[in-house]
Amino acid sequence: MFAIIAISAALAAPAADITVEPGWVTHGEITGVVDVPMEEVLGIVLDCENADRWFPDTVNTEVVYTETGKMRCAGETNLPWPFADRTWHIDVTGDVQTIDGVESWVLPFAYVDGTGNVEVLEGRYLLQDAGNGRTKVTYQADVGLGFWIPEPLLNWGTRRILPGILSGIESQADRVMLAQL
Repeated sequence: MFAIIAISAALAAPAADITVEPGWVTHGEITGVVDVPMEEVLGIVLDCENADRWFPDTVNTEVVYTETGKMRCAGETNLPWPFADRTWHIDVTGDVQTIDGVESWVLPFAYVDGTGNVEVLEGRYLLQDAGNGRTKVTYQADVGLGFWIPEPLLNWGTRRILPGILSGIESQADRVMLAQL
């Protein structure tokens, strides 16, 4: 049985709810509101070429190819020593759905078998307009690195990666805005 660790705390990132389920395949989830309009958040999340500028510990991201309704994005996730970094290709799709009566962008992603050294990497972004130029962002992911994730690494991911997704979106929106000035 998985233990569920729920953490709600004031972090350097926007206020958020974080859930982590440890195991061979770890489930992580964060929900929070960012001070960025939904269309901008959508553009940031779908900008594979610049994901390494805002997604924590991710480097060397690039678009492998696009086709109607789907993009394949490649990248690398830096892990702390002594663990080997992880490489991956993910397919990303997206569409508008009504969830709990709210028009929402749902952006699922899934690891492409044989394209890297992870066993599982799948999940989704859920984007909902929170009013006043803000967006409610939910990021959910199941990650299997090929080994049991030790508690210190799990804690590192909980404290660093999940909140960093929300603050990274805000930071990238600021960079994009400044580049347009």
